[in-house]
Amino acid sequence: MAGRALISQGARALLTSCGFLVLRQSHLAARLSRPLATSSLLQLPLIAAMLPTGRRIGVITYDAASLTPAHFLEAGVADPSALPPVAGLPRDGAFHGMIEKGEPYDHARLAAEVLEAVAGLLQREPTIGAILLECTNLPPFTGLIADRFGLPVFDVLTLGRWLHAGISGE
Repeated sequence: MAGRALISQGARALLTSCGFLVLRQSHLAARLSRPLATSSLLQLPLIAAMLPTGRRIGVITYDAASLTPAHFLEAGVADPSALPPVAGLPRDGAFHGMIEKGEPYDHARLAAEVLEAVAGLLQREPTIGAILLECTNLPPFTGLIADRFGLPVFDVLTLGRWLHAGISGE
């Protein structure tokens, strides 16, 4: 297993990339001797605990149809009736084109697509008090989202910084 090899080389914690890997969290964590974080979705319970009463987390994902209740339950959302609202990126959009068809990176188009997804989610769910980005391709847009909508935004980088602070004492 790659995780054990990394630990044997001195890794003090492990972080994976794709948010959908949360479905492997329990399985992999049980087999490793160091902390493991498989997905930005693991932050859901912590973010929820920090939000004011009546506020919810909105999740932006690469593919809304593939993000199931099982992903949220594995991430620690204890109440299946309290699953966060989700917005996916358009199947015919710039992100899917870049990742699935090798289309060129176009920062302006990608940013517009992400901001539109967030705006649509906020319009549909006005009680959202924070945004969580599932996809590891989305952190370049965290600042744009926070600036435009005035909400805290969490992603795989915030998870990685938190994990690093815990193991390094920084």
